Amino acid sequence: LTPVTGASARPASLTVKNPVARGGEMPLTDPIYDFVFSKGWLRLDEDGRWAMVPRAELELFLEREAYELEISVEPNCKNDHSRVEKMIFGWNEHLLGEVQFNSCESQSINVDLPKKLIRKNANNLWFEFEGVNDEQLASEPEAMSLALVEFKTIAFIPE
Repeated sequence: LTPVTGASARPASLTVKNPVARGGEMPLTDPIYDFVFSKGWLRLDEDGRWAMVPRAELELFLEREAYELEISVEPNCKNDHSRVEKMIFGWNEHLLGEVQFNSCESQSINVDLPKKLIRKNANNLWFEFEGVNDEQLASEPEAMSLALVEFKTIAFIPE
């Protein structure tokens, strides 16, 4: 076994280094970290990770410091229309913000995570979706029918 460094980790991760314990970018496509993507995620390609209906969650362990959360996302589109209108996101029980998908373009999100919001144990980064176009969902292959937004980057930048 390799000694664990950084923030506490779940038993499933004791043999894997926490890539964001003191800040850094979450490896979205590496299957070693599938356990962090605790609910509502698909790995369909090597470009990112897809969030599914109705909610996607990550379970993260960070050192208790302030961070800037940087996220880049791109909605799943068909015929130049996003399959989802809005993504609401939060940290533990705190609402952090929302993103409107008025086009199929990528969007960048930057949000401050103050030290007081970081728990000593597991933290939950969550995403919920509103305005899902069910007609478009029905015409897709099963996996893609569930995929709403592709996450290209999730990073924690120490402040």
